[in-house]
Amino acid sequence: DSSGLATMRFNYRGVGKSDGCYGNYIGEIADLKNLIEQVLGLRPHARIWLAGFSFGAYVASSVAAMPDFKNNLQQLITIAPVVTNAPYANLAEITCPWLTIAAEKDELIDIEEINTWHDKLNSNNKKLYVIKNSSHFFHGKLIELRDNIEELCQER
Repeated sequence: DSSGLATMRFNYRGVGKSDGCYGNYIGEIADLKNLIEQVLGLRPHARIWLAGFSFGAYVASSVAAMPDFKNNLQQLITIAPVVTNAPYANLAEITCPWLTIAAEKDELIDIEEINTWHDKLNSNNKKLYVIKNSSHFFHGKLIELRDNIEELCQER
């Protein structure tokens, strides 16, 4: 991609042409953990960035909280996390830089719930950015979303 980062994008089990079926977070977390272990098997000193959207935001956060990867994690990006549908409060501390981007007019989660959740996060290295007049899927705001991710991550 344009950032110069090597990237890997995958479908969760049962999505698209992937085998399997929904794993109620547990399976998807295991899938991401396995993927990272494979990458680190090939490149043991790789600096890993994790990003997730909506459901995937919790999956990425869960793996970022695992002690197994703390030395390799460089950045966590959570986009439109539906914080009332996942047990974020049960996660261990996340020590890598954590950027959350929320939609001001998200139809799935009120922005005040995002703000409250973010204030309570068990992380000392967190940042919240809200995209004005945007919906959960950032219709008409995808370029702004991309530009903000690039800009906010360069600040780190």
